[in-house]
Amino acid sequence: MANPYHIFIDSNVLVNYKTGQPKDVACLNFNFLFAKISVSDFSTNDLKEAISLKYRDIEDNIQYIISKKAKCNLIITNNTKDFAEILDTEIMKPERISMLKKKLS
Repeated sequence: MANPYHIFIDSNVLVNYKTGQPKDVACLNFNFLFAKISVSDFSTNDLKEAISLKYRDIEDNIQYIISKKAKCNLIITNNTKDFAEILDTEIMKPERISMLKKKLS
């Protein structure tokens, strides 16, 4: 099955991976996530849009705007509660990534 997901990985998940947090290490050890990685740029207009959002956390707003700009339909984050109001993107904790792999098999 082709991968229907465009995945945005929260910066906190990446930091936790680097510092050895087990659930984030397990998440990012899935090779299929690294089949194609790109880095998205961030502009002043993106920041203005993030500030204008009604959600409470500016960092999460910025990540959401960047994920939409990159046409992602899945955000992997430990802060799922901060994304509760976002309905147009699937939100997943890193430890649930094995479920995604099963979906794609």
